[in-house]
Amino acid sequence: MKYLINIFIILLSINIFGQHAYFNTGLNMTKFDYKNSDGDINNNLKSSLGSHFEIGYGFPLDGQRSRGSRAYSKLKLKGGLSISQYNATGGNTFDNYDWKTQYLGLRAHVEYYLLRNDNFSSSVDGGFGIETLINGKQKIGGTTYDLSENDEFKGLFLTPKLGVNLIFNVAESVGLYGGIHFLRSLRMKGAVNGESLSFNTTQISFGILIQLY
Repeated sequence: MKYLINIFIILLSINIFGQHAYFNTGLNMTKFDYKNSDGDINNNLKSSLGSHFEIGYGFPLDGQRSRGSRAYSKLKLKGGLSISQYNATGGNTFDNYDWKTQYLGLRAHVEYYLLRNDNFSSSVDGGFGIETLINGKQKIGGTTYDLSENDEFKGLFLTPKLGVNLIFNVAESVGLYGGIHFLRSLRMKGAVNGESLSFNTTQISFGILIQLY
């Protein structure tokens, strides 16, 4: 984790035209994929809503000298810090339960612009992140448990992500954008005592992009 943080800081220090900062937030719609030690899936788990936040920095990879939101380079690398909630609910006639988790992560994306003009742009982006649990609660009936003591939720999760964005230029160096992404969170150490857990998330985002150079 410290190694990735150092790489992120180095990227921020590179002085290249076309750099931009961004911030986005939005909704996570998450479905837990859980298997017990017998390989059985819990079919009572339902998708639930959470939120996410990401702040980051990007610069061009194609060598173009661009300035202003109307002159995007076509290919960019982005790196960011994220906080994501992955939640789920479930239960039956006799017992209800839910999970509420919050993960801190580092992300790296490559973004490719499909369309660019003075007012509107569109792009696709994809990449990977590494996340770790910073807060988590499990509620079963009227009892609440701390998920930080649960091995399936701990450790590092690898989170590949792919999506599309629409950017609207509202000023020379400012753009507003929205996007939809699909993300999967996989525990890097695999199953624990035969139990495995992963998250499948649809992420809807809204944010602001500010050109710096």
